[in-house]
Amino acid sequence: MRTLFICGSIENGRDGVGDYTCRLAAEVSRQGHKVTIAALSDRYITDKFIGVQVSDGIDIRVLRIPVSFKDQMRFKLLKEWIYEFEPDWLSLQFVPYGFHKNGLSVGLGHKLKNLYSKGRWHIMFHELWVGVEVDSNWKRKLLSRAQRFLVNSMIRYINPAVIHTQLPEYKLQLEKLNRKVNKLPLFSNISVVKTAKNNVEKSVFRIAFFSQAEYTEPIRVFLTNIAEQVLANGMEIEVLLISGEKKHMRTVAENIEKIDQLTNKVRCTGFLKNEELSKTIQSCNMGITPVPRHGLGKSGSVAAFITHGIPVAAPNVHFRFSESEIGFFTDTLCSSIILNPNLDEIENAAKAAVLAKGEIELRAIAMTFFSDINN
Repeated sequence: MRTLFICGSIENGRDGVGDYTCRLAAEVSRQGHKVTIAALSDRYITDKFIGVQVSDGIDIRVLRIPVSFKDQMRFKLLKEWIYEFEPDWLSLQFVPYGFHKNGLSVGLGHKLKNLYSKGRWHIMFHELWVGVEVDSNWKRKLLSRAQRFLVNSMIRYINPAVIHTQLPEYKLQLEKLNRKVNKLPLFSNISVVKTAKNNVEKSVFRIAFFSQAEYTEPIRVFLTNIAEQVLANGMEIEVLLISGEKKHMRTVAENIEKIDQLTNKVRCTGFLKNEELSKTIQSCNMGITPVPRHGLGKSGSVAAFITHGIPVAAPNVHFRFSESEIGFFTDTLCSSIILNPNLDEIENAAKAAVLAKGEIELRAIAMTFFSDINN
């Protein structure tokens, strides 16, 4: 089978959807299928690039088209690439802001549909349209409606044979557009590096934030309570802020250190390459995320922890969702999420995470991808 993946940008380490697309394409190739990638609106180059990009040790032929090129030229180049490859499937990896700076991809579906008539279309929705809060201004409300209209229009034009998404909320919203939607969990963009032995120090309870850390009141309460329990059990405690922008992570660290039990207990790792990053994650007892519970299924950081068998605390709850709504499709994945600052609950979530990691393993997800499109 021949699959052409289409996304916005594929600059390594700079675009989450691009990294996802490269890893999925590499695994599909590893399983014996022909693949190529076209980046239609690449923000990280100024001239067309045709060549090879390496992902997980696999060489992938890619076309990268700068976002600065006019639409006519970008779609002309894409059409030439499609006809050269002659795919059986065209897989659009969609996120609104991946194809337009304001998330308004006007005419995208119509332009893509007219490129090629021989293959079948697949869409993976990584994001839909912006949400509207109670106090949203008229501009955000208008943007939300416009993005929703454009998503619906794109689906009607392309008429995909298969639609995937990784979040229950997205599945629900897409089904309101009268579309059948399949579940495809998000895998981690950080590959697991096996360690010779258990990397967790028994005397230290280590909590980790990853990359996009935030400090909110629910997170403060959670950290305060769990720190008290850890210290009462005779263990030391440490909070790691892994990778992320240096100045921002330092600000988060300063706020966490205002908690009495965590003064001088916070460490920023700075940027880590994959091997060191994987080993650092495995040295932790738990992760913690600022992502609201209903949105956990689209978080690469959460996927990274669970892929390494590490449970994740999610103290933040969006006001439109209940505390029990967790953004995963399976009970095992939901059980790997820590809802309360309780050591027994953390232990149970850790056991669930060991099982859950198999559900979001890259190889398993690639097999689900092909099973769905073949059926």
